[in-house]
Amino acid sequence: MSRENIPTRTELPPAGDSTTTRLRVSVAGMPAAAAAAPEVGLSPATIEQAGRALFVLWLKIAATLVLAKLLIVVWPVLIQVILSLMLVAAFNPVVRRLQNRLSRGKAITAVVGASVAVITGLLVLMIPPLLGQGRRLLKELPGHLAKVEALARQYGFPVRLHDSRLDVSAGAAAGGGADAVALLAPVVAGMAAVLTVAVLTAYLLIDGPRVAAGLLALLPRERRLPVRQMFGEIGARVGDYVRGQLITSALAGASTYALLLVCGVPEALPLAFLMAVADVIPLVGPLIGMTPAVLLALTRGLPTALAVLGGLVVYHLIESYVLVPRIYGKTMRLAPSVIVIATLIGAALMGVLGALLALPAAAAVPVVWRYLQQLHGPDDEPDAAPALP
Repeated sequence: MSRENIPTRTELPPAGDSTTTRLRVSVAGMPAAAAAAPEVGLSPATIEQAGRALFVLWLKIAATLVLAKLLIVVWPVLIQVILSLMLVAAFNPVVRRLQNRLSRGKAITAVVGASVAVITGLLVLMIPPLLGQGRRLLKELPGHLAKVEALARQYGFPVRLHDSRLDVSAGAAAGGGADAVALLAPVVAGMAAVLTVAVLTAYLLIDGPRVAAGLLALLPRERRLPVRQMFGEIGARVGDYVRGQLITSALAGASTYALLLVCGVPEALPLAFLMAVADVIPLVGPLIGMTPAVLLALTRGLPTALAVLGGLVVYHLIESYVLVPRIYGKTMRLAPSVIVIATLIGAALMGVLGALLALPAAAAVPVVWRYLQQLHGPDDEPDAAPALP
């Protein structure tokens, strides 16, 4: 029998069936279970919706990459803006007090002018001897380290601090020339950054209220007062931190300088300056500042080194338990565990600068959390489910 003569049976769907017509063909001589499965298709609307979702996803990925690249490029500028905002938070209370007698412009001029005068006077008084003693310290550093090694060997501690490479670097720093210029390049860049922060701080003090009012106007009316209160409290905490840190750093540097002069330790000014800078770093800052001073005091003998170590430890105990609570007030009282965790996270993210910004950021977190709780308070929570009988 030819293939054309094979009988077939066609089954039509029942009337009223809205599905696509299904044709089932049973060929004689073949298994009866050979029924074709129904085809599943996607509607044009579904395909269009999936394509639109995929396009939006790729658009979000591209925008995220562009923002990340932009953040990397402008990160140094953002750091300067953050530092300027911290200084603005520190100066604003002083400006407000002066506004009781002066206009805001005159108050800002007085505060900025006094700050510039004090900083300029300190630089004029400190930079020449600081540079001179710093160059002498670098020049004599290999000899000082050799003395410390000899003293350590006398007491049974065979340590090696001196390295031939120190001779080369110390000679380059003390002898001038192209190497000295290369060493001074970061100093010049740092001074330029400091000048930029100072100018930006002045502009933010002048235009800060206007900029803040413009940003608040973008929010819904019912959110403006809570947001203003939140940033006001954050500014108060950050301002307390900056003012307190400036005071404690200055006291740490002055106390170290006086102690080293009394003990006869050479090059006391650069060591005291290092202590003042290191005091800004939480937890490990005092240890960083103490180490060079104690090592250089060892060149004058073990009793001198012990006297310097004891004096610095006593000062930092007084600073931690007497000065800091009085200077910072209640706004910056953080638990030691919070300080440790915040400092470690900040250092891991941004290095030394992250460690410096860790404490004000940690102090601001409770304020933001309280605002978010007010924003999503009990009124915004869904109704509780009815109790089961």
